[in-house]
Amino acid sequence: MAYTLRVPGYNRDMRWAVSLAMVALTGVGVRAEQQKLPDLLPCPPGTSQAACDPSRHDLKEAKSAFAHGLKLQKNDPDQA
Repeated sequence: MAYTLRVPGYNRDMRWAVSLAMVALTGVGVRAEQQKLPDLLPCPPGTSQAACDPSRHDLKEAKSAFAHGLKLQKNDPDQA
């Protein structure tokens, strides 16, 4: 003989609905992150966008240098 526990307010269907809503919102969030970013710099007419924007390598290098500067500023403000 199996005993089933009855808990008032517990609803299996509602748990599924909440789970599906979370999955849907996560999918929307991931999709929103994949949109194309706006242009970094304005380009003169007749020039391709690739010639105006910095490369990924340059952006990564700049980010690293900025983080290093913040670290220096935190540790030794006179040196930064």
